[in-house]
This record gives sequence, C-alpha cells and structure tokens, in this order.
Amino acid sequence: MKKQFVLQISQNEAHLPVLQKHLSKHGLLLHDSSNQTWIFKNEKSFWEGWKVNPLKWEASLEMKWMENSVEVQLEVNTSHGMSTKAAMYAWKVLLQQIKKFCLHGGWNESELQNAIQQAKSSVLYRMIFQMLGLFFVFSAISYKFDFFEWNFLMKVGVILVISFTFQFLSCKEIEGEIV
Repeated sequence: MKKQFVLQISQNEAHLPVLQKHLSKHGLLLHDSSNQTWIFKNEKSFWEGWKVNPLKWEASLEMKWMENSVEVQLEVNTSHGMSTKAAMYAWKVLLQQIKKFCLHGGWNESELQNAIQQAKSSVLYRMIFQMLGLFFVFSAISYKFDFFEWNFLMKVGVILVISFTFQFLSCKEIEGEIV
C-alpha cells in the first residue's frame, strides 16, 4: 500500500527530534536523514502476520523538504497483516498527524491512540474469524473426506490455499484524501 501527498508550507515548523519522538512511539524509527530528506522505517519481523497494531507493520515513511513544500510518501507492506478498514484508518490518522505537525506544529496523540485501539480490535476480530473458519473447514473436510488420512503435502496445500485466500481478501488501501 502506498500513499503520497505534497503539503504547501509557508515556513518549516517541523523539528526532526520532536517528529522522531512522536513516530518512534509507533515503531517508525529514523533510518536516514539529510538536509532535505528524512526516512523513517519499521523493519519486517518474523511475527509480521501476527501483529495486531497496524503501525507496527513493516513500513517506510519518506519526507522530502523543498523550499515551500514537503512531500510525504508512506509505503506499508500489507501482504502479511490483516488489513481492515480500521487498520488503514489508523495509518490515515497517522498521516493526518504528520500533516498537522508539518503545518502547525501540533500533534494529537489521543486521536491516534483511539484509531490504533479500533484497528487492534478489528484485526484481532479478523484473526479470530480466520482461525474459526479454518477450524470449521478442517472439521468438515476431516468428517467428509477423512482429512487426517491424507498425506502431508495435501494437507499443506489445503492450508496454504485457505490462508492465501484470507490474506488476499484482507488487502486494503487507504481511501480518500488526507485532510
């Protein structure tokens, strides 16, 4: 998932240490900085598919500062996480906070925390739904086709097809403009 926008600013109100502090709370750590570009990253981990907080997913946030504008580009790897509308809304709120910080120097942490809580519960709900779905599918298969008598590769094939189907259905993009 990628999101990019350009902000027209009259003066540079953003200070790197303050922005770095806000973003590091949510897993985005400063990876590289120069006079014109700041790059924040959240590295991929082994447990990527099991993280319920979408702001802890693998992501890259790049900010390029020009004379009267800043270009913000966010790239999130949603291939392993359960991308729900609430999870994408949490990213949208983070981008809104970055915009507010660049334009006015403000940051509303409580609004971001509320979005994260909603995202966590929706992702957890989706995970539980997937686990229950897999349980019922395997119960039905084992009852009808004696699943436990199948060889190992057939079982792995069925599990992969079902898991990839759920992952494919859960991919979402951030919709709408960052206001």
